[in-house]
Amino acid sequence: MKRLSQIIKDSEDWLMSRVLSYAKERGYTLYTSTLVEAWRLSISGLSESILEALAHYPDIPELSPDENLTFDPVARFGIVEAQRHRERGVSLSMFLGLMKYYRQSYLDLLDSQEIPSPEKERYALFINRTFDRVEIGFCTEWAGGDSDRAIQELQVNNRLMTNEKNKYLTIFESIPVPVIIFNAANEVENMNLAAAKFFHGQAIAGSHYYSMPEQKPAAGGPGAREPEGDSGAALAGETGLFDLLDWIKKEIPHYNQKGVGDFYTEKEVNYSGENKAIGIRITRGLDISEKFSGLIIILEDLTPLKNEQRILIEREKLQAALETVGMVYHELGQPLQVIMGMAELILLDSEVTPEQNTQLGQIVAAAKNLSDIIRKLDKINAYRTKGYVGNSSILDLDDSIKDKD
Repeated sequence: MKRLSQIIKDSEDWLMSRVLSYAKERGYTLYTSTLVEAWRLSISGLSESILEALAHYPDIPELSPDENLTFDPVARFGIVEAQRHRERGVSLSMFLGLMKYYRQSYLDLLDSQEIPSPEKERYALFINRTFDRVEIGFCTEWAGGDSDRAIQELQVNNRLMTNEKNKYLTIFESIPVPVIIFNAANEVENMNLAAAKFFHGQAIAGSHYYSMPEQKPAAGGPGAREPEGDSGAALAGETGLFDLLDWIKKEIPHYNQKGVGDFYTEKEVNYSGENKAIGIRITRGLDISEKFSGLIIILEDLTPLKNEQRILIEREKLQAALETVGMVYHELGQPLQVIMGMAELILLDSEVTPEQNTQLGQIVAAAKNLSDIIRKLDKINAYRTKGYVGNSSILDLDDSIKDKD
């Protein structure tokens, strides 16, 4: 049986994929876990029991009417699974039905191997007897519990499940960025408080989750407002938040076309009369059972960050311009003073004609005007270097200098 042990050890992923395909085909995934690790653990636990049985039994583990299965490694696995599944509200028929497909998956594994016929038949009989013992252990434990205890177990576990649901709902509502959950039909299934506030302006935590179906307006129904401007904004009414902006919906086909697990893009939108920079992240839920095959969309308001970047760029441009002005002032200041001085000396000459006098006056006035502008900008640069002038625009800086002067 060493070869059978090695085949089982090497085939965990194959077995998990096989049993999951049967579960999807026969509708069992409606009542099972959505995460791949839960299916892996179920195969791992079952394979471990079969490997333990291979080490425990020298030959085929046949059944007898008087056998005590209490210490049987395979039956013990069935007993533990019976306790777990009964607590979760799984019926005996449901569990036994799914176990038939677990059994079939292990038999399919044998069929996929190149094993001589007599040896393969012996391995198949061992697998069948092992699963028979699992089912006997399961039925023994299930039949041994009275109805009152079963009801009490269900009540306790229902309370635990409710608390668990409330914990994760609280976490979901507390996430500070907008999160929207779409179903497979690209309809909004749920959104957290941050998303409700983003689209609606104000909201109450959990109001979308707990509102009654008849309170939730359908898309485009009486509770929805008309789109605003070019943004295509369709906001939901007072009791529900079902309609989203077109600039989000238009990104879903892009995500589907790319076929990636995680998609990110940024958009400039006009929302509620305000220009906003929004980061949009789209991902698909980790659900191998395909019960919840929708999308999760996370939004991030990048407007403050973009504004800071814009101010930083403007500040750098302004600094460069003022530094250039400072250089110009030092380069042109002295020549301008010479020009003005020479022009004023010529004006004192009695032989200057009236026409020349007018032209020289214009030269002096222009030189003084240019000198004042350069001096003022140089002073602005000095004040800004000392921290007197903040992130104002170039048009506001003159007022800042007047206040200082």
